Amino acid sequence: MFKKSAIATAIVIAAYEVGTRWWETQRIEKNFNYWRNLCTPDVAERAECLRQSYDISSTGIRIHIDTYPQPNANAPVLIFNHGVRSYGRMMAGLIMGFYDQGYTVVAGDRIGQGFSGGQRGVMTFEQNAQNAVDIARWTKTRFGTPVFMFGTSMGGPVTYCATAQGAPIDAIACFNLYDFSPGSPDIPDLFGTLAQRFSTRFWFLLKPLSWVRLPWKKVNAKAWASVIDEREPHMNAIWSKDSLPLNFMSLKFIISLANSAPLIPFAQNQLPVLVINPNRDRMSDPAITQRNYERLGGPKHYAEVPYGHYAFAEGFGRSIAEAADPWFKQHGLEKARGK
Repeated sequence: MFKKSAIATAIVIAAYEVGTRWWETQRIEKNFNYWRNLCTPDVAERAECLRQSYDISSTGIRIHIDTYPQPNANAPVLIFNHGVRSYGRMMAGLIMGFYDQGYTVVAGDRIGQGFSGGQRGVMTFEQNAQNAVDIARWTKTRFGTPVFMFGTSMGGPVTYCATAQGAPIDAIACFNLYDFSPGSPDIPDLFGTLAQRFSTRFWFLLKPLSWVRLPWKKVNAKAWASVIDEREPHMNAIWSKDSLPLNFMSLKFIISLANSAPLIPFAQNQLPVLVINPNRDRMSDPAITQRNYERLGGPKHYAEVPYGHYAFAEGFGRSIAEAADPWFKQHGLEKARGK
């Protein structure tokens, strides 16, 4: 009886996965330009005119990279790391904010997200961090120095972990900073108790089902409804219909979020780190980012900005770029002077 029930359950799960992946593929193919709905028409046109796209290989997957090069070949370079339900082009307003500050911008879509290859949501946090390392190495080879890195939401810890793993970066800025180490108090606040319950000692029991995916908005419904700045309520519905970010999260990914300590603990950090905390964030308590900033060693600086977790308002990109620019210039100049 148990064997028959197990087989029936496996068939239902497999059928569900086949159906959702077919539905997902259909939506993605029809929505390649949906990102234009998330920025002003003039920002979209400028981004289209400036953008040059490339593919690299990382973690055995084709990784898509958009670049927005300055006319000046010696311009500083800013690598942009998107969040867990985002991708490069979706944040065109933020990218153009840094471009207008004089940066060549490099925006890669990590495994299974945006325009990159890989099964949607079937990945680990470690793979995301390695993608960022490989994007940084490609950027260093193509553009030279100085090279900086900026990450929003989960892109914040991806940025920190990538530099801890040896990404060739001069300084970083994290718009949100989280700790995904085992037992971290950040986990239940960010992803509910589901991720916290999946500890390393139980992982071997779930490996056969690691590919099973759950709807992102079911994993943490409160977070799903609170991502966009509360002053832009109309944007939440527009954002949630974009099919290129993650709509599903695999058990493999959820478990990795509770078991991904950075190679260099925060307290032992020596890289220049700017932490930008959106103090109107409703998805994650701003106290989490502030707590992790206080744990950081090395050269660091803290700034708060009056925005939610994500924002698409016209001035958002300019405000964040202006907050990060002095930090990057300070540490780029220090390196050039041999300090």
